[in-house]
Amino acid sequence: MSRKSAPRPAGRACPLDSLFSIRLIEFSIRLIVSKAMGTGRDLNRTRERIMSAGLAEFSAHGFAGARTGAISRRAGVNQRMIFYCFKTKEGLYREVLRRKLADRASMFESSPDDDFAGRLVKGYETNCRNLDHVRMSEWEALAGGTRRLVAEDERRALLRIEAAQLRRARSRGELPADADDQMLLMVSIALRLVPLAFPQITRLVSGVAPDDPKFRRKWGKCLRWVGKRIATSANGAASEPKKVDRVMKRSSLSVESWLMPSGNRAARGAGPRPE
Repeated sequence: MSRKSAPRPAGRACPLDSLFSIRLIEFSIRLIVSKAMGTGRDLNRTRERIMSAGLAEFSAHGFAGARTGAISRRAGVNQRMIFYCFKTKEGLYREVLRRKLADRASMFESSPDDDFAGRLVKGYETNCRNLDHVRMSEWEALAGGTRRLVAEDERRALLRIEAAQLRRARSRGELPADADDQMLLMVSIALRLVPLAFPQITRLVSGVAPDDPKFRRKWGKCLRWVGKRIATSANGAASEPKKVDRVMKRSSLSVESWLMPSGNRAARGAGPRPE
């Protein structure tokens, strides 16, 4: 007498069915990968295209607003390749950040003895070349800056490298002995980022966009001027500010020329008008 199999409970999937589905998905992904390899696009090249597309999407829409479908269309790959290469959307976001953090760490380590003014200028120019990462930071701030960040440990490590450079400069007498390392680092970050993070304010103040070459040159000179003044206050010498002022005069630039339109400067020089 044949034994009948017990009926499958309603509403519950058979474990064998779930296992078969998983295996089928894995086989489909391997098939996609092998097809890409066969057409001359190796896996590393595919990863690069996905990361480039991810950077553009995260910059335009933030982590929450970015869609893997849009990323795959930008990269020209099947959407499943994103999950094959990076597991999740957060995994892709993490790798995009890690690459930039590694580049920044390498830059700091390659020039550990740059003076404070030089680091300001170099950091600003680096941010100008990486506006997508600036925008990603702004999206994170809008989402709420108190929650734990993706790649937070790596970010802290990079900031520690910067703080260590400031401490070494202070120990060499290049920065004021009473300077707070953390606050000085905040000042440095603000000076490098503000014109790019708030382009509307930059345009209102200067009349041009922050990516205008003229503004970039003037802001670079402003950063060097500020950096030299902070560094000079470390030893109380008066010669360095005078030297910087002479350079400013030769270049026909002054603090007012950065901050005030010519019409406002003329009005200020004329003094208040009688009522």
